[in-house]
Amino acid sequence: MPRIALSYRRSDSAGIAGRIFDRLSGHFGADSVFMDIDNIPYGIDFREHIRNVLTEADVVIVVIGRNWRGPRSDGGFRIADESDPVRIEVETSLKRGIPVVPVLVEGAAMPARAELPPALHDLTYRNAAEIDSGRDFHPHVDRLVRSLDRLLAPKSAPAPVAPAPAAAAPTRVSAPAAPTSVAPPPAAAPALTRPSTTEIPPASPPPAAKPPVSPVAAERHVDLPAAAVAPAAQPTGQPTPPAAAGVMDRVAMAASRAIPTNRVQGILAHVPLPVILVGSVVVVAALFGLMVLFFAVLVAIFGR
Repeated sequence: MPRIALSYRRSDSAGIAGRIFDRLSGHFGADSVFMDIDNIPYGIDFREHIRNVLTEADVVIVVIGRNWRGPRSDGGFRIADESDPVRIEVETSLKRGIPVVPVLVEGAAMPARAELPPALHDLTYRNAAEIDSGRDFHPHVDRLVRSLDRLLAPKSAPAPVAPAPAAAAPTRVSAPAAPTSVAPPPAAAPALTRPSTTEIPPASPPPAAKPPVSPVAAERHVDLPAAAVAPAAQPTGQPTPPAAAGVMDRVAMAASRAIPTNRVQGILAHVPLPVILVGSVVVVAALFGLMVLFFAVLVAIFGR
């Protein structure tokens, strides 16, 4: 369980220190927050009493108002006295090395290093919180509570519960076993014969599926005999076609020698039908133009 101690000067900030105590007790529990450290029994050394109380604290909150240093009528300050209870509380907390949180109330400012005795110089380096007694009191205290939760997180975590030891099982005393008679071994069962089975020949593998044919190629596919598909072999020593052969024969022979028939069929299988029709018209027109040009040349030659 975390322990939080409030250090304050009664003549400076007793009222707001009580309000802070109530808020912290409501969040951390009444047994976790204690104040009035200097409420010392009679006959007890107050220095030892304060040290003993602060030994149990995990965090010390120092409430600082405008008169926290304790001004005196002679112009001095009570904080400069080594016997000042507030000084002893803060000095003991700083020596222990525990978190010391200065809380500035009622618009007070953090005391300067020169305004404090050397034993309290480290207090000026602690990050301080501000709490207003007006309408911002609760939001300011909420921010202080969140900061304390982060500081006290290891202390607030519940300790792991050790598993209870398993109870030993009661021992049972069994009665002595009665003698048992030994039965003769059973007769061996006749061996079972497995009926003969006829051997079934392995099934023949299914025929290989034909590769799919595109719709365009299927429309123009024509089965041709092997003699028509294969290019005709040109025998060696074949005489050159006569000069009188027509231009159409020469063009057809040159085309058959330049491009094999099976390659042409492979190319045409991937060409759309409209393109083939347009190409055929263009070729026929070109051939017709060549024929006209050829006859025009003959007329020009023989017409003279």
